[in-house]
Amino acid sequence: MTDRLGRELLPLLAVDVVTHDGRYLMEGKTKLMKLVFLAQKEAAPAVAGAIAPDSPYQFEPYFYGPFSRDVAADLDSLSRRGLLDSDVKNIDPEGRFAQNRYWLTERGRTLVREYLRDQSGISAVWEVLQRYSNWPGSKVVRHVHAVYPEMVRVTDRPT
Repeated sequence: MTDRLGRELLPLLAVDVVTHDGRYLMEGKTKLMKLVFLAQKEAAPAVAGAIAPDSPYQFEPYFYGPFSRDVAADLDSLSRRGLLDSDVKNIDPEGRFAQNRYWLTERGRTLVREYLRDQSGISAVWEVLQRYSNWPGSKVVRHVHAVYPEMVRVTDRPT
């Protein structure tokens, strides 16, 4: 492998699971952030052993649940390295609301395939991501709120 990845592999895996080899787009940075959070929480031994033994993502309570500035920075890094691509789609006629959309480049897809072939420990992470990949972003957010309420800012919790 020419590109070595650590924790940056988590967002790439999440996008790959959702996009099904490029046939679909990962819609929404919020959903992507929550999938990375869930993979790191629910497949913790695999993440610690095979992906990010020394530098897991640090999440903090935020709007719509856990947020990591490092995930956001890594998305930019992955894009600059030619592994991930994205655009922004307006989701209302007035252009007030937009949604980020992500997909792997051919180089990114090839790299993920190499990791999946070479790292048996990644299968647990893949399984967690598959479990939530077809859920709409709003359902993923509700699930994270229900299972990890400590990751929702107090002012954002339902009363």
